[in-house]
Amino acid sequence: MYSNSSVARKYSAVLFNAALEDKALEVIASDLQRLYEKLSDNGQYQYFVMSKSAPAKTKFMFFSTATEGIKLNKITLAFLQLLITNNRMYALWDVRIAYEELLQEHKGQQAVSLEVAYEPTAAMRQKLEQALSSALGKEVILNVSVNPKLLGGMVIRYGSKMLDLSIAKKLREIANVALS
Repeated sequence: MYSNSSVARKYSAVLFNAALEDKALEVIASDLQRLYEKLSDNGQYQYFVMSKSAPAKTKFMFFSTATEGIKLNKITLAFLQLLITNNRMYALWDVRIAYEELLQEHKGQQAVSLEVAYEPTAAMRQKLEQALSSALGKEVILNVSVNPKLLGGMVIRYGSKMLDLSIAKKLREIANVALS
């Protein structure tokens, strides 16, 4: 889970600092998650609010209607208005990811995606979390996904880094050497 949008990183830093000052870090994270859950599958939302060409007035009206029933913190509301006014609403989902990264960093945590060929046992998972926590010097939040095409081993992703320790990669390397 790494946001590569420089716009998202800048705006998420502004939002994070405002939330930190107001002691509302978790509230804002929850607001962003609830917005995502409610609006990410809404095709009209994608068109009207995320579009760079839709007029701000239309975006304000649609957004107000689409978010009825969601009680949002005043900081979240002001931030959303800022995104709409500055025609940056297209970056909202990347802002959500970047904000979550900042929050985890603030808590001394690191999200790590682990792709494996088969589901690890609870004991293996615990050992992996401990080893990764020790190596990274942070509490690890481990997200495991299964990909049988790896054949064995694992692919570890955190932040903008990736470490491919899969058997599939080793076989590709051997094939490349053998064919050269």
